[in-house]
Amino acid sequence: MKTKRYLITSAVSVILLISACSPEEDSESMLNPDGVVENYVSAWEERNGEGMAELFSESSLEEVDAEQINRAFSEIGETIEVSSIQVNYESQNHLFEEDEEAEESTAEQENITSLTYPVTVEMETGIGEREYITDVFLTLDENSEWRVEWQADHIFSGMQEVTDRLQLETTGKDSLTRGEIFDRNGDGLAVNGEYHNAGFVYMNVEDAEKEAETFAEILGIESSDVLAEIKRHEDNPDWHAPVMSMPLEDERVEELRQADIPGLSISTYSGRVYPQSYATAQLVGFLQDMQADDLEEADWIGYEMGSQWARFGLEREFEEQLRGTLGEDLQVVDQDGNYRERLSSEEPEDGEEIHTTIDSKLQWTLMDILGDDAGAAVVMDPSSGEMLAMVSTPTFEPNQTYLGTASPEREEWRADDRGVTDRRFNQPIVPGSVFKPFTAAIGMEEGTLDPEEILHIEGEQWQPEDGGWGDREITRVEENTDEVDLTAGMKYSDNIYFARQALEFGGEVMEEWAEKFGFGTSMNLEYPFWPSQLSNDGLSSETLLADTAYGQGEVLMSPVHLTVLYSMFVNAGDVVQPTLLIDEAGGTWEEGVISEETASTVLDTLYAVTEDPNGTAYRSSPGHSFRLASKTGTAELDAPEQSEDIEEEVDGDRIGWYVSTDAENYIVTMMIEGEPSSTVVDRANEFWAEME
Repeated sequence: MKTKRYLITSAVSVILLISACSPEEDSESMLNPDGVVENYVSAWEERNGEGMAELFSESSLEEVDAEQINRAFSEIGETIEVSSIQVNYESQNHLFEEDEEAEESTAEQENITSLTYPVTVEMETGIGEREYITDVFLTLDENSEWRVEWQADHIFSGMQEVTDRLQLETTGKDSLTRGEIFDRNGDGLAVNGEYHNAGFVYMNVEDAEKEAETFAEILGIESSDVLAEIKRHEDNPDWHAPVMSMPLEDERVEELRQADIPGLSISTYSGRVYPQSYATAQLVGFLQDMQADDLEEADWIGYEMGSQWARFGLEREFEEQLRGTLGEDLQVVDQDGNYRERLSSEEPEDGEEIHTTIDSKLQWTLMDILGDDAGAAVVMDPSSGEMLAMVSTPTFEPNQTYLGTASPEREEWRADDRGVTDRRFNQPIVPGSVFKPFTAAIGMEEGTLDPEEILHIEGEQWQPEDGGWGDREITRVEENTDEVDLTAGMKYSDNIYFARQALEFGGEVMEEWAEKFGFGTSMNLEYPFWPSQLSNDGLSSETLLADTAYGQGEVLMSPVHLTVLYSMFVNAGDVVQPTLLIDEAGGTWEEGVISEETASTVLDTLYAVTEDPNGTAYRSSPGHSFRLASKTGTAELDAPEQSEDIEEEVDGDRIGWYVSTDAENYIVTMMIEGEPSSTVVDRANEFWAEME
């Protein structure tokens, strides 16, 4: 049995009565072999030479001391950048278990004077994970205390003396080809290509000031900066003096060529290209040079100042696969550099290709539909969990950002205070009424909500009688409907109906269901998104519970999480496993989160939202022929009366939401800041029209 942190209470019969709470615990623990190994392993993992040496036998202390062990750990750590060590051992406690049928068992136990513990050592290093097997050998000294016999391979595999060291040679650092990222159709998201650099060859310059002015005017930069770059290479007049890098498709390159600039030099270099440009900028990210802080964070031996990586996006999330693997020759040598053992010899390997589930055409479609609004859109296949689109606006041009290209449009998006690099599709936001189907599902599962039961609700506002709410009231939109069942509550988006249902099952129940719905988790998606939250610190009051029931209060959900969770309504209660990798599709995150009956009933009410003339998403001419189940929501921020689905102006900021599905091909979640849900419905219908 392999164990970790395993402590026995007996070893030989003489110590069976020792209490774990003895004041002489440290001394008496030496009588317990598993306890000795446990303490030794703890010191080993911490690379604590003093802690290890305290447990050595006398003969081991004559061979090695704590200072030598610490120095060896330090040298090995620097050579291969060891970040952590974990040691697992196999307990030998079974050797001391009493066998009532064996009369000689006690005598046999007392004759045991040495023990061998097989151990597995796992290391996280700058050249990847390392694992090897060795032993911890114990002997019983004259005081009946178990002591560790020193072995040099407790520092690293293959070492014979504490003065041995590792010798590492790596290859491929400058020659590895970064892997590329593709969408589901094989279209590039991040590929290796070329870019232009516009500059000057000093020996061809005829009038430096005039040429600098013409060059600067075309590119929209300062002529003084251009002139400084021209003169930088006076001592090497035949060199290309780089001024500005630009994507191959930048039309200004041709303008430069047509201009009267005798010293102009256009060079072409290899680099990263982002073919989908604005449409996938936040999703994919972009490479940039590593800085000192990045190197401190990095955990790979191949990085150095000037190495490139991304700080977010698919380029960052799949960095380990994309960057490739260094070639290595790892040897153990003695203190004089003489060869002892070759531990590994590997050739460098280029980075892997990453094939995603993203459909670039859908990305472009949604980006165009969102336009200049700040918002997000997510599209998922409800049966396979494939994330087909994850869009955020406003956006930016990643090729220009990667190259540091100056342009008027880059200045515009850099000045946009709405956050062009924000990934709104994975950020938790107030969901508003698109949360209501979850409240309905909880009530049905708990047996407190009968979908056919009619609640009598009068007027626009409500609070429970003698509820101690003061002047706090729940507001609804459709005040002329007095009899409300689940279907009416959903199609009218009636806040009072859902608040009353939540008060029936209570805050503790909602918190339990939030955990089942994946609040507080990342749902194992390859792309990180901020976990959703139900509340800041528990549903501590009835008013907070009531507000939460219709998606206000303190509840926050990301568009990705909303999209995934709606899959249970079209999958008979199962929540699909979301994925961005084409080879990982088809899994289930959780089966039977709600019953098939509950899922079907809620889905029917969502169809009413779109199909009933009184539904908040009803359109007589939606522009497409899809039959949609859907839910609208207008989340109000900082509004004292949290009203929902209001099309006219309201006090406070707002976020319009709309989740729609054809229950077969797509679940589409769209969110637009500063707009009511009615606007988002129309934008989503544009998307559905494009799908026909």
